[in-house]
Amino acid sequence: MQTGVKVGDAMTQQPIMVSPGSSLQTCAKLMEKHKISAVLVKDKKEMGILTDKDIVRKMVATGRNPLSFKAKDVMTTVLHTAEPAHDVFEALMLMATHDVNHLPVVTNKNLHGILSVKDILKIQPHLFEILV
Repeated sequence: MQTGVKVGDAMTQQPIMVSPGSSLQTCAKLMEKHKISAVLVKDKKEMGILTDKDIVRKMVATGRNPLSFKAKDVMTTVLHTAEPAHDVFEALMLMATHDVNHLPVVTNKNLHGILSVKDILKIQPHLFEILV
C-alpha cells in the first residue's frame, strides 16, 4: 500500500539531540520539555536513540538508579532507519516489524530527522488500524 506521503514530508526535521555523555535526567527533562518520547544520541563516532521506554524498562524496572547513568549506557545502538524518499506506509511497516515507535531518517549516514508513529498518524490517521 502506498500513501503518496513521503517520510521526508512527515518527519520532524530538527530532532532533539543529546551527546552520549548526557545524563538520563537531562534526557528525560528534554523529553518532558518538548513533549516527545525519544531523543537522538549522537557524536562524531556513534549514533543511537534513547526512548522513555528504554529508561523505564532498562533502568527503573530492573531497580537501577537512572540518575547515575548516561545516555550511552541505555541507548539503543542497533537502529532501524528510513530514507526521506520512502513512503510513510513502508516506514510504518518497518516500525511494526521491529516494534519501535521512532525511525531516524538517514541517507548515506547523513541524518535528516526522525519519524515517529505520532508524526505518521497526524497526517495519515487512517493508518491507525494497521498499528492495532
